[in-house]
Amino acid sequence: MDSKLREVTFFIGYLFLILFNFIGNTTLILVFPSIIPIIKFLDILAILILLVKIFILDKINAIYIYFIIVIGIIIFITTLSSKSWDLIDAFIVIVAANNVSLKKIFKFSLITVASLLCFTITLSYLNIIPNLIYYRNGIYRQSLGVGYTTILSSMLFYILISFFALKSFSSKKHLIIVPVIVLIISLYLYQLTDTRTDLICEILLIISYFLSDNILKNKIFNGFICVFPTFIGLWSLFSTYLYDSLNHTWNNLDYIFSYRLSLANQASIMYPAKLFGQYFIQMGNGFTTNFTNYYFYIDNSFMRIYFMNGIIAFLLFFVFMQIMFIKVIKMRNSTYTRLLVLFCIASIEGLFSSLYLSIGINSILFLFKMLLTINKKENHSFDLKKEI
Repeated sequence: MDSKLREVTFFIGYLFLILFNFIGNTTLILVFPSIIPIIKFLDILAILILLVKIFILDKINAIYIYFIIVIGIIIFITTLSSKSWDLIDAFIVIVAANNVSLKKIFKFSLITVASLLCFTITLSYLNIIPNLIYYRNGIYRQSLGVGYTTILSSMLFYILISFFALKSFSSKKHLIIVPVIVLIISLYLYQLTDTRTDLICEILLIISYFLSDNILKNKIFNGFICVFPTFIGLWSLFSTYLYDSLNHTWNNLDYIFSYRLSLANQASIMYPAKLFGQYFIQMGNGFTTNFTNYYFYIDNSFMRIYFMNGIIAFLLFFVFMQIMFIKVIKMRNSTYTRLLVLFCIASIEGLFSSLYLSIGINSILFLFKMLLTINKKENHSFDLKKEI
């Protein structure tokens, strides 16, 4: 009964967090601006419910509580500085996911977010909420009720992440029809949004569907995946500070990365990183068809942590990610190997998308749950059978 209550409490809190992350990224807030305070309240309510689960319903020891409080305070300080709640939301919901099956979390995320997206698209087709259309390079890009075209493509990508994560728990043979359907959906959405980076990442998902079981058997891939968090963190930093607008090679890389490099470099000049973060105004093209005269928005999720949440939060994020990767690789479990590959692909997409940090949409972040210390009754061990 206690375990059931803890699980129900978690999913109620997680549902409110999904609604907060999702609705806030749709044009519903343009038609009904009065719901903005409501969805902000959902975020606060989600945090309160999840904190009840952590500190009252869960049976945890004092050392674990101290660890949660110390890390939580650090992240909360950066949240106040940056006015961005993504990191603190993710931290609390991951900690609250202790003793909740990963498989159930992925299934819940897949069904909920996919249903919300379908509902949003239906509302846009019925002209209840606007379908913002943007013109670029001779192409009309549609958002289908979402705030911007890249947000729409990222949402689909993270829905696919949840789908393939759920498939990772299945021992059935890989069916060719699955990647074919995924490819058709991805190509169709690419025609609507003209977002090549998400299409590339979705193709990587399809490739991983067939190859992830054998990736860690290859020493080269094994070594690369082991250091992947360090690599992606260093790349984000080096590309930001070494970028040179007068260099032809850097300009080509900037084009490949959809101009994320130059914008991060601009942030390093205008808003030097601070230990515990800072707040600064960013102007994007979302939620309106009137393009801003001065575009400045950091899409790279990792550099958003660095500049907005601060150097301490950036270091903590990548240290925890690196430890998690090493722990999963040492397990030599095929299910978690596949999940780790999906985490890598999601992190590549995170170089282009700010939605990576929205755990209400990006469910693969729950793999950080591997770092949790399990309660004393369970002898501080990770229960793999319980997770699957």
